[in-house]
Amino acid sequence: MKNKKEFMKKTAYGLFFVLMTLQIVLGLVWIIGNAGKVPDFAETKELLEISRTWVLDDYVGVCYPALLWLTKGLESVTGIPYNLFVYLLQTVVAFLAAVFFLQKSGLVKCEAGAGKWRLYFGAAYLVTIPMAAQCHVAVLPFSLAASSFLVVLGEAIFLCKKGSQNVAESVWIMGGGWLLGALLLPEYLWLIGFFAVAVFGLYMWKNRKCYPLMLIAVAVVLLVNGLQAGLLQEPRSRGRMEKSFSGAMLHRFVWPHFFANKYFWNSYITDLFGDEELLEISENPENVARIFGLKMEETYGKEMADREYRKMVGVSLEMRTKEIVFAVGSDALAYACPQVSMDLQLKGVGVSYTGWNYSRMQGQMPVLTKYYVKFASASFYVLLALGCVALLVKKGKGDCKKEKSWGRRAFCLLAVLELVIWYTMSGAGMQDYRNSLVTATLWAAFMVKMAEWYRESTAEIVAKD
Repeated sequence: MKNKKEFMKKTAYGLFFVLMTLQIVLGLVWIIGNAGKVPDFAETKELLEISRTWVLDDYVGVCYPALLWLTKGLESVTGIPYNLFVYLLQTVVAFLAAVFFLQKSGLVKCEAGAGKWRLYFGAAYLVTIPMAAQCHVAVLPFSLAASSFLVVLGEAIFLCKKGSQNVAESVWIMGGGWLLGALLLPEYLWLIGFFAVAVFGLYMWKNRKCYPLMLIAVAVVLLVNGLQAGLLQEPRSRGRMEKSFSGAMLHRFVWPHFFANKYFWNSYITDLFGDEELLEISENPENVARIFGLKMEETYGKEMADREYRKMVGVSLEMRTKEIVFAVGSDALAYACPQVSMDLQLKGVGVSYTGWNYSRMQGQMPVLTKYYVKFASASFYVLLALGCVALLVKKGKGDCKKEKSWGRRAFCLLAVLELVIWYTMSGAGMQDYRNSLVTATLWAAFMVKMAEWYRESTAEIVAKD
């Protein structure tokens, strides 16, 4: 080694490469080993039923049941299990979306075709995050929805950072990703929509000629989504309360205290629900929608039920302010860094769906799953520490200013912030890492960027010497 600095940076880059390679290998082996199994999720059974009956409510998008209907048809023709088509599609789309995001955002630079292997290597690392890998080989819409969000985010960064010779192409890519996400997961209409509209507004402010095109894209997405919702979705048709802001607050602030606070509820509630029902609702957050909300809305109507929900929320906030603030803060932190929260939750910290999801993840390869998840968690901490060191060094040298990457950071932060706020406030205090795939992927993308920095700075030292 020519000097200490070169040795340290080469060692750090070597650690990045080795740890990321091992995760990729473990992840690919795990994906292949579990490809023949359909994990036992309640949502999977519901989606399969919907693909046969086409009875949808406002919790389910039309796109995934349509995909299952199509792959079931392919199964009947080819004899190949439908889930293999689904898994192949989800994994390939996730990889292509990761490549698209890393390239469009400038996190991996490969001018004139050079360094393509680094781009594909980084994308493979993103795809093999354990929680993402689990969703790639599950009959669930989370993988495809996260891929659609990544495409929108990558194109948004590219559009506002460098502009585009073909603005129409960027607009339709973002609009297409937004529409696909909304048709997969209904909440993505607002999650991607808020982000996409903010980006469109920023770009239109700088380039006023783009007003008509971007407004048309927004109108098309809202129109298509509205038509499919009006024609296919029927609220309460699947035995759940309607989606609403008041209902979300009921989940967030009242559960699990339906039984404990029964003396403070209005007579409309206590006349309708006995002690056993309130206790049952308090034991499972799913029962808020399937028992409490459904019965309230069928008995009193949606408008009156929403008023009662708001009164219940007010009582809970008044009685349990500190407890609620702590619970909301804990969930927000868990959604902000899914890799860390998954590791802690598997060790018994906090209340979440992680244990249940992990039990489904074990599938046919429980031993490999154990070491795969443990290795991914441990390597994440090592790479995070090395990444933070790189940031400190870059800041000291002034490299951050040279990169002019504030726009990329702002967009990624905005995406994470809205996802954290939405799922924190719409959940019932039960964090679900399946909703955190975009955030987890962005953390992994940070690791890829830091690996690139170590590689580039090592090359600079060698060139100077």
